[in-house]
Amino acid sequence: MKRERRRRTITRRISVRSVHLAVRYKTLHFPIDPVELAHIVPEAGYVVADRDLLSVPFGARVAISGPVATKGDTELRINSERGILATRGRDADSVVDEFEALEGFLEEQFAFDSQGASRFYELLAELTVTSAENPLSVMARQSEGVAVLQRLGEVLGFPVSNFTLRAVGTGQEPNDNNWSEVRIEPSIPDTTTRFFVSIVFRNEERDLVVGFARNLTQTVDRLIEEVERW
Repeated sequence: MKRERRRRTITRRISVRSVHLAVRYKTLHFPIDPVELAHIVPEAGYVVADRDLLSVPFGARVAISGPVATKGDTELRINSERGILATRGRDADSVVDEFEALEGFLEEQFAFDSQGASRFYELLAELTVTSAENPLSVMARQSEGVAVLQRLGEVLGFPVSNFTLRAVGTGQEPNDNNWSEVRIEPSIPDTTTRFFVSIVFRNEERDLVVGFARNLTQTVDRLIEEVERW
């Protein structure tokens, strides 16, 4: 007998652990002098994280991997060896706002077209979400009737179910410029009350990634709603 599918309407509490919005450039070298950038970003309201960076001579080759400056709770990050510029924080709107402002700042100060020089844009996000019911029970229910799990249970000698739901973009490869991945599982140690959600969204189209970041919490809320449906 087919189980009737119902919806529960609840207000979920979504806690953002980290939002990282980045652009990967296709240039051989990092297109902006990190030292010069460190000297200029205070004009945009940033506080330089490593004051020693300000004493490095202009034009000197400096390898940077990590935060360069902060503005409130948002970090400006650079990986000069990989050609990555990013903002990171715990408020998605602030991270996106600062990222867009930063690209405009680079255009204004260096006549640098960030989008034109991009290889791809990437969103990395980690969140926890309160559940309408025990996430362990939700994940076990999603595993009911899955033939391969039944066979694995026969091999192991005890019944098994999925702990993690991991979905990827159909036909995409993890090393491609376009890659989408969502991982949903009970949040450790709060496995009976909250889900953990991890998202990777990488695309050559800037607006797709920025738009996804703008709607991050709404999308996550809908994802958990669908997982909990029965």
